[in-house]
Order: sequence, then structure tokens, then C-alpha cells
Amino acid sequence: MAKKRYVKDYDLETDVDSKGRIRLTPRYNGEQYFFAHPADVIARQKRIRLLALAAGWAGYLAALVLPSSAMHVLFVALTFVITGVPLFLLFDYTVSFARMQAPLERRHADIVNNKIPPAALFTALFPVVALAGEIWVLASGSPLQTGDILFMAGAGVLTASGTLAFAQHKKIAARI
Repeated sequence: MAKKRYVKDYDLETDVDSKGRIRLTPRYNGEQYFFAHPADVIARQKRIRLLALAAGWAGYLAALVLPSSAMHVLFVALTFVITGVPLFLLFDYTVSFARMQAPLERRHADIVNNKIPPAALFTALFPVVALAGEIWVLASGSPLQTGDILFMAGAGVLTASGTLAFAQHKKIAARI
């Protein structure tokens, strides 16, 4: 059912190609959406978001490179590993956003308005929980290792990346 969410926004037109075969071509007939800000602001947001997302992925992977004390605690490790899910979704939606051209179709406006903010929020919140667990483990007497410093730096970069994407949401909102 979810795959047919936007089916009413399209009409099928029959065309005959050069070989005489009948082709069904979908044509968008739904409402057209536009970004709430001018094209230069949107272009700048696309660059900023792609760079922040690259930094977020770098932080995520850097935090997993060296062993850290906190990764031996289940809730820290599980929380940080689960962070990959909203990070991947944010990556998918941000790349889709970077390819969008105005006017937008309803499915694109849905990505911009309804899918990017939750993915960005959870990308920012999960590393905070893991970071709190790291601090708790270190405060309980575990020795500080290089992996702990890299984990905290990576989680901080990932949190900053998700926070930036969430806080800047109003700058890319789509409207009819």
C-alpha cells in the first residue's frame, strides 16, 4: 500500500514509439510544490547539507575504528550502532533533496517536509545517548583510551551534523 501512495498524482498516457510498440508513459498531474526560499538559498543549503552529511558519516565511521571502553556496554554500543539507520535515511533523503529541481512533485515535497526532519532529529539524538554512556563509563573509573577520544569526537561531529540538518529545516520547506 505504501508504494501506491502517490499513484493518483499520475496519469498514464499511451504513446507509439518508432518501432510501432505501444508505450505507457506516466505523466505527473498532481499539485506542484515550490521551495519557500529563493534558488540561491536552496543551492547553498544543498551544499551545506551534503558537507555536513559527509562529516557525519566520517564521524560515525571514525567512532567505530578503534575500540573504546564504552563500546563494551550494551546500551552504548547498541545505541550507537542503531544510529546508522537514521543516518542512512538522512543520507538517502539528503541526496534526493540535492537532486530536486523546482517545481517539486508531491513525493519530493513529502521528503523535504516530512522525512528529513525526523531522520535528522534521530541522527542527532542517538549519539547524544551514546556519548552520555561514554562519559558514564569513563566516570566510573575506566581508563581513557585513544578509542574513547575518537568515539567522543565522532559522536560529537555526528550530533552536530544531525542538529544542523534539523535546525535548518525551515530553510528548505516546500509549499504549494
